[in-house]
Amino acid sequence: MMFKALLAFSLLPLAFSSPQVYGGPVAAPPPATTSSAAASPSSSDIVVQVGSGSTGIAFNPSDIQAPVGHTVTFSFQASIQHSVTQSTFADPCTPISQTQNGTTGFDSGLTQGTTFTVNITDASTPVYFFCKFPTHCGLGMVGSINAPSSGNGSFASYQSAAMAIGSNEKTIPDAGPQTGGVGAVATAGPQTGTPTDAGSAPANTGSSGAAQLSINGVMALLSLGAAVAFTL
Repeated sequence: MMFKALLAFSLLPLAFSSPQVYGGPVAAPPPATTSSAAASPSSSDIVVQVGSGSTGIAFNPSDIQAPVGHTVTFSFQASIQHSVTQSTFADPCTPISQTQNGTTGFDSGLTQGTTFTVNITDASTPVYFFCKFPTHCGLGMVGSINAPSSGNGSFASYQSAAMAIGSNEKTIPDAGPQTGGVGAVATAGPQTGTPTDAGSAPANTGSSGAAQLSINGVMALLSLGAAVAFTL
């Protein structure tokens, strides 16, 4: 009996370390998204966190490249209201509908704890947007889709133009959501829910995975010990 117990316990490292039997190590979560993003071949949607970061006054990512047929979903945090309001490069803190006669730009309206999606309809047309919550645009809370990577018309120059307005930013009355758009089109207003980035790791993957590996190891040890005892 002493020999049987020693043999069973000697199999403990094998029970915990065999990736073929017990699934191997738990994968580390992927790196965080950067300030710019392009749609990957495996995903037709880019999620933009609205109101994220240390200041809570930013779009992340803010400089986006997306082909026709893809979507961009804006995920609004629940802490404070923001908007995604289309503008022009020439007038970054004013809705496009107020600067281009007869043109209707998309506008989520001031919202929080929701999502708002636009569909890319023309990748050759840069799309510029801002938050119309008072002072936010002048503080640099703007973004672009399919803008040039540098020079005139780029995200960097658009943001600089918005910040140059600064405290002189006009207060934009909120009339609620507006569908339509130029280059990117919204077909519905904000929806309930705040999805995470498509590349984010599932919640609690590491701890629950490790716990499951431990349980599997113990169960395997008991089964192997029973098998050894039976054969001896």
